[in-house]
Amino acid sequence: MKLVRAVALLSAVASALLLSACAFTPVAPPRGIMYTNQSSPLFPASETGSVKGTASAHNILFLVGWGDCSIKEAASKAGITKIKNVDYDLMNVFIFYQRFTVTVYGERGDSAKPAEASKAGESQKAN
Repeated sequence: MKLVRAVALLSAVASALLLSACAFTPVAPPRGIMYTNQSSPLFPASETGSVKGTASAHNILFLVGWGDCSIKEAASKAGITKIKNVDYDLMNVFIFYQRFTVTVYGERGDSAKPAEASKAGESQKAN
């Protein structure tokens, strides 16, 4: 009886782990059991920016994971200040290796704030 409970609990935990990704992505393409290499929109938009930044996270055997695949990290790597579109890529080789990459598309903004830029322009006109 204890063995049946243990198997049932293990099955429930495994199902929750395997299906949890479906709850976080708006579009989840069908995945292969042995190998997957797919891309899909995470936050789709009608426009794609001229600048692209990526950030990835990895794991091996579901035991060791590393990396920062946040939208903030991908945007900061490319200097993007106005995000227009976000995609993701998933590469999976059975349980041996996984890579999840977030790709952010957008535009780089000016370093000066609009109010500061207008003040600088006014002071140059005064001179």
